[in-house]
Amino acid sequence: RSVEPYGVLFGMRGYLIAREIGNSSKHRHYRLDRILRASLLQNSFVRDPEFDLGRHAARAFGIRALCDLLRDLGGI
Repeated sequence: RSVEPYGVLFGMRGYLIAREIGNSSKHRHYRLDRILRASLLQNSFVRDPEFDLGRHAARAFGIRALCDLLRDLGGI
């Protein structure tokens, strides 16, 4: 599976936030502990300038998870 990476979230589990190449609308969560291999492709992509990882995390995981994430990062 080839994806466009948008960020990594760490909490109880780590997740790669990415979009599958060819599916430009939906960001998916991939558990880091389930990724067995990764390779860098020759092609690059144009990152969506409207994407905000913090806003995405709050919407996807809820405000409590976002607060836990910020605390883990030393933000609160």
